[in-house]
Amino acid sequence: EFSDLLNQDAVLEITDVAGKTITKLPFKSNGSSGLTLNMSHLEDGVYFCKISSTNYSSVKKFIKIK
Repeated sequence: EFSDLLNQDAVLEITDVAGKTITKLPFKSNGSSGLTLNMSHLEDGVYFCKISSTNYSSVKKFIKIK
């Protein structure tokens, strides 16, 4: 849930367990409280998704399994 980001510029960053940035996407919240991402290109493993803006930051861990 990203309700704290409404109408703010933000950055979504996906990193692997070694800290290597896989993707970094700037976006502006449009009032929606969710995002949909295609992760089919990632290898199986553990990743972290960080969403941050000027006054908000959240990191979530996810596991990619085919």
